[in-house]
Amino acid sequence: MTESELEQTKTKLQQRQERAGYEAAIRLQEQLDKEERQRIARVHEEASSFNIQAIIEANEELAQRI
Repeated sequence: MTESELEQTKTKLQQRQERAGYEAAIRLQEQLDKEERQRIARVHEEASSFNIQAIIEANEELAQRI
């Protein structure tokens, strides 16, 4: 194997490794994005539930005053 062929092989290996690293980074980012969307949905659901409870309590307090 000539030095040029060795360099080409090394370059191809480096390209495959870089591609694999890039693909792994993309998959990781997709997973992080999914987890963030789920967290936001949970927070939104909890906030909505809290707001509904506050409205109910305010209505009960108002009803007691009437």
